[in-house]
Amino acid sequence: MNQKYTVILTGITDQPVAQIFCCNQADDEAHAREQAENAYPGCRVNTVFESGDSGWLRIYSASEAAVDGAGFWSDEDGWTEDGGESLYEVMECMESRLPLSVGGDAVWQFVRACAASQIAVARRIRSGYLAGNCQAPDVDTAVEDLMERCPSLFATRDHAWSFLMEETHENLEPEEPCGFNVGDEVFWEDPDNGISSGYYTILEIKGEIFVLKNQAGSVTEAFAYEVR
Repeated sequence: MNQKYTVILTGITDQPVAQIFCCNQADDEAHAREQAENAYPGCRVNTVFESGDSGWLRIYSASEAAVDGAGFWSDEDGWTEDGGESLYEVMECMESRLPLSVGGDAVWQFVRACAASQIAVARRIRSGYLAGNCQAPDVDTAVEDLMERCPSLFATRDHAWSFLMEETHENLEPEEPCGFNVGDEVFWEDPDNGISSGYYTILEIKGEIFVLKNQAGSVTEAFAYEVR
C-alpha cells in the first residue's frame, strides 16, 4: 500500500536552507528517497519519514561525532552529545542554515515522538506550566513531570526544558471567562501549532477550564485564554 512521505533535502542549487519534498505515493522510505533524488538531481537527502508521523528535527554530523562523540547540534552549546541537542519543528528547517562541521556533513534528522497518549500528557503539562505565568519554582516541577510521565519523549532535562520554552511567554494572564455559557459556540486556538483549532460548543465550564466538543464529536479541554 502506498504511503505519503516527507523528505528533507539540502544542496539544492541557490537554496542555502533545506527544502521539503512531499511524496504522495511511495512504496516505502527508499522509494520516497528515489523520487526526491529524481526530482532534484544532485541534492542531498537528509531524512525521510511518513507525513503523518509526530516528532521533531535535530541536526547531526557524523564527522563531529567521530572527533569526540559530540555529533548533535545545540543552539546554545554548539556541537554536543546525544541528549543535549536542540529540537526543531519540521517547517523550521526551511528557515535555518545548517551549522559548519568538520566534514561539511551536517544533516537534518527526524526524531519520532512516542505514543499519542504521552504527547497529549506532555501538552497538558506544558499548558499547566504556561497558565501559571511561568513562575520560576514551577520550571523544575514541570520538567520532572515531563520526564517521569513521558519517558519516551524526554530522556534528558534539556529536551524537557526546550519543550516548555517552545511557547511564547507573553500575555499569559488568563482572560476572565465572563460572557461564555454552556452551549455557546466558540473558536478554540489549539496551542499545539493549531492542529485542532476550530469551532467548538461549550459542554462544561470548570473555572478556567472549558470542556469543548466539535461537530465531529471530538471532546477536549481548553484554558479560558485559548477560547474566543
